[in-house]
Amino acid sequence: MKKGILFFTGMTAFFLTQTFADEVYYWKDKNGVTHFSDAPPAEQKTQSRQIDIINPSVPALPIPQQNVVTPTQAEPKSPEYTLTITSPINQETIRSNEGKINVSVNIAPETPQNGEVMQLLVDEKRFACDVETGSCQAFEIDRGAHQLKTELFNKNGNVISSSNTVSVYLFKTTQLNRQLRRQ
Repeated sequence: MKKGILFFTGMTAFFLTQTFADEVYYWKDKNGVTHFSDAPPAEQKTQSRQIDIINPSVPALPIPQQNVVTPTQAEPKSPEYTLTITSPINQETIRSNEGKINVSVNIAPETPQNGEVMQLLVDEKRFACDVETGSCQAFEIDRGAHQLKTELFNKNGNVISSSNTVSVYLFKTTQLNRQLRRQ
């Protein structure tokens, strides 16, 4: 079955290229893998086949019309936003047995009003934020070092602003730590 798929894949590759050979050489290596080439390999027993390949013509694609926007139709330009994580501060240790990290973000120059969405990234894991209050909460985070960053998206899903990256350390009290404190 594998040999059939390999043969089909090799032949398909030859048919899809723009340059074609009149003669195709094929052989099996010491591992039993079949190879295809337009030139015979050195010191290798090969078989060849004469093939006729017709290069299919590709129809020309229509050029899309560009919409010309007049100044009266132009969408209002949204301000360039700046996101700054104000809490927690960089290198802060957070104590949370539940694995929650609360993040406060300052959005300047103003709170977005055009359907923008903000997300918190904790080590590339995304959490929803409240754009109006600039607050985010990550949950079920493991103890240890983490990188926090926020991103603001427009209504089309494009990133329009990103915050600085803040490093934090999450500390969770374990049963072992509690027992050590009692001693």
